[in-house]
Amino acid sequence: MALISASHGLNHFYSLVPPMALPLFMSELGLSHYAAGLIVGAFGLSYALLQIPFGHASEGVGRKRIIAIGLLACSAGMALAGLSRDFWQLLIAHLLAGAGGATYHPAGISLVSDLFGRRKGEAMGYHQTGGAIGSFASPLLTGALMASHGWRAAFLAQSTYGVLMALILQLVLSEPAGDRRGSIPKSRASLRDFGPALALVAAATIYLLGYRGLMAFAPAFFVEKRGLDIAGSAVMFSALQVAGIFGGPICGRLSDAIGRGRLLAALIAVQSALLFAITASWGWGLLIALLLYGFSIFGILAIQDAFVTELAPMAMRGALLGFYVASNFLTSAIVPPLAGGMIDLWGYEAAFFALSSLTLAGIPILMLGAREGPRV
Repeated sequence: MALISASHGLNHFYSLVPPMALPLFMSELGLSHYAAGLIVGAFGLSYALLQIPFGHASEGVGRKRIIAIGLLACSAGMALAGLSRDFWQLLIAHLLAGAGGATYHPAGISLVSDLFGRRKGEAMGYHQTGGAIGSFASPLLTGALMASHGWRAAFLAQSTYGVLMALILQLVLSEPAGDRRGSIPKSRASLRDFGPALALVAAATIYLLGYRGLMAFAPAFFVEKRGLDIAGSAVMFSALQVAGIFGGPICGRLSDAIGRGRLLAALIAVQSALLFAITASWGWGLLIALLLYGFSIFGILAIQDAFVTELAPMAMRGALLGFYVASNFLTSAIVPPLAGGMIDLWGYEAAFFALSSLTLAGIPILMLGAREGPRV
């Protein structure tokens, strides 16, 4: 579990390096918020679109191997970003890094589900803790490197982490015996069997809109609207992540006890209100809002990961998990340029208010479509 969670943490670590660099990209290259959003969106686009093929491939070639290959590709993209000199080079580098990151979630979630059975809610919580630790460490380390050595050196230095993790995975991690070629059940699933899982996927695509927008532009918001430098922005961005270290396992375990759907709906409403509160807060109020938001959003992510593995038909679980993650992260490609354009036109407050309002539309879809069944 520790090694899988560490790989998840590195995946999250890499996904937050580009947003930390956005204020520096805009300053050095003269980019608008919209253009900066396109760079973050490029990472999200390849990250989203390749989830399904990698999810399917993991059923045949092995989940450990898929994750290791992805780590190497993500490292290569980070290195190329560090060598980039203009907008288009950065765009291509982020497409490659996102493609590497796309390998993790279908394979990693499936591994955790197989290993922990009835305790998958709690297990997914600890799995999200790995992601939260990576998300917490990324702004601090990236911000420190960028403040002292510049963004190019930061990208180059951090490209080495994925290479090391890929080697450790290959040498240490053993997959469950059932995860071998030919072990996937051959039974067919009907369209009706996919209904609840697809309803959850649709709801998640909507209720994570605000989160994707905030992750793309929080560092720039702290610099432009709260007057922080890149190091101060890194500290605030880390505060957004740190509460997730506790939110994932606490909410995941609670969902094992009381059910996933209603708890998930309640957390969606809470995180929508907190996103609006972040744009209206300063000082300690901003810090508290960030901590509470991080707790709620990582709780949401842990519960939905456990929920989708229960709702997905076993016969096509790998491919469906790929579709689930792809749909979630497709918003990572769409929302950053959209939010950037809204910020250019109307400012941060109006853009984040619009996104926080839209997230609430996911609740009725979740409650009507994603029916809970017996735990396995």
